[in-house]
Amino acid sequence: MACENFGRVVDGKKEKHMLLDDIVTLYDDVKIELQKIEEQKRSQGQDKKDKVEQGGQMVREMAMKTMKRRRDVEGDDPKRPAHENRRNSLAAANLVESELE
Repeated sequence: MACENFGRVVDGKKEKHMLLDDIVTLYDDVKIELQKIEEQKRSQGQDKKDKVEQGGQMVREMAMKTMKRRRDVEGDDPKRPAHENRRNSLAAANLVESELE
């Protein structure tokens, strides 16, 4: 009788160990998936930062070209009012922003 109960206890423990092993395996799989998702989010965030940086670089280049043109032709044309320059800068920024989207 004691041997029969011992056999059931051992079988029960084996089953528990198998279930625990399955749970640990599933847990490890979930951790790996979460790490992959986190890495993807980081890379997407980096892509957005790169796009913003490229847009900023384009705006800087346009500003440098504009300043160079102004410096080259400074004496020939009458000076434009500041609000016109601001409007052009806003238009250039909007153009860059629309290209990024």
